[in-house]
Amino acid sequence: MKLNSIYVRKAQRIFSVVVLIVIVATIVPRLSSEIEVQVPTPKEIEATKLMIFHEGYNIEQDRTVELTIRAVDNDGTIDTSRNDTVELNATSLSYLTTRSELGATMLNLQNGTATVSFTGHAQEMVKITASWKSGKSELRPGMRTIHVGIGGE
Repeated sequence: MKLNSIYVRKAQRIFSVVVLIVIVATIVPRLSSEIEVQVPTPKEIEATKLMIFHEGYNIEQDRTVELTIRAVDNDGTIDTSRNDTVELNATSLSYLTTRSELGATMLNLQNGTATVSFTGHAQEMVKITASWKSGKSELRPGMRTIHVGIGGE
């Protein structure tokens, strides 16, 4: 039997493929046993501040709107574990005393959120401040400026 170079190359290729299959079959089980699958643990939300929300900066005069106060972390995510007591204060930036009124000055957060009504009776700029009074841990105050009767919403 005479060996042809084509037969020799085919035999070498088959031998190489068999050797590669044996190597892969030997290594893969060892690699897969060393790989650990880590499921990301959910980040625990820990509120650091209070924020006051209202759509827009302006409200019409003598129109009542809802303000929402939330206990949030540094990323703005609501901490639903918070049931703290918060004090609200309205200060006029236009007059000596504000002509606007809040529905309440003391609120209890429920699941990190509370709402209060706000009515502006005169054209003015009002600074609303939410200050932490009691609860799980101290929160930085939140502040919002609202323009009453200046352009509407």
